[in-house]
Amino acid sequence: MVVVVTCSLLLSGCALLSWPADGSAARLRGLWEAKPRSWQVPAGWWRVASPVAVIALAAVAGGPAGAVAAGLLTAAVRCRWRAERQARVRRALAAALADAMRAMVTELRAGAHPARAVEVAAEDSPPALAGELRELAGHARLGVVPRGRGTGATDALRRAWALADEHGVPLAEAADSVRRGVVAEAAFAAQCEARMAGPRASAAVLALLPVFGVALGEAMGASPVRVLTGTVAGQLLAVAGCALLFAGVVWSSRVTGRAVTR
Repeated sequence: MVVVVTCSLLLSGCALLSWPADGSAARLRGLWEAKPRSWQVPAGWWRVASPVAVIALAAVAGGPAGAVAAGLLTAAVRCRWRAERQARVRRALAAALADAMRAMVTELRAGAHPARAVEVAAEDSPPALAGELRELAGHARLGVVPRGRGTGATDALRRAWALADEHGVPLAEAADSVRRGVVAEAAFAAQCEARMAGPRASAAVLALLPVFGVALGEAMGASPVRVLTGTVAGQLLAVAGCALLFAGVVWSSRVTGRAVTR
């Protein structure tokens, strides 16, 4: 049974690593074309290979229960890593939006057309934000005031633009108010991130305590690893403990992340 599970996991990992980087249309075109195609490793292959390798090793060492436990622990690590990455993306997007609004306000106060001001703001912005700003510039070129909701980054700018058009407020002042709001939100988010450092460190320590407990038991000669991998009750306890650990990591990440985004 262990050999079957291990072989299945290894073959699944090899299949994912061999997955072509191009889309299905390009693969179909390649079937009809006689041109040789060079094989390339997909970007971010290690994100798939590393969990598969960990689960395969755990299956060899601890059987199916070890594979399940390793999968839960890997999912917990991935959840925590994803929360950290999302937080970094939010901070980077807020900083980029503040810089874009500053450039837009400078161009508007210099007498530039709103479309030109938005295009200048989009030049040094990240791709996602630059796409939304260029969409606004296209509306401005056509003389249309953007009144719809954006995907999040330019939502406040769209509302301020519509209010400025309805009440005759200079667009530069409306855009500057949006910039001040973005800067204030970014400062508040940074303050919340700093205050959440303590609870997040405590959650990380609590998540690592079971590992330290097993290591301490091995040092004392209690052989907890043999119990967890060699008995049915131990394997069930290992799976249950890893499931609780995964739930705790997800819950703590969600609570701390919600406190920052509010």
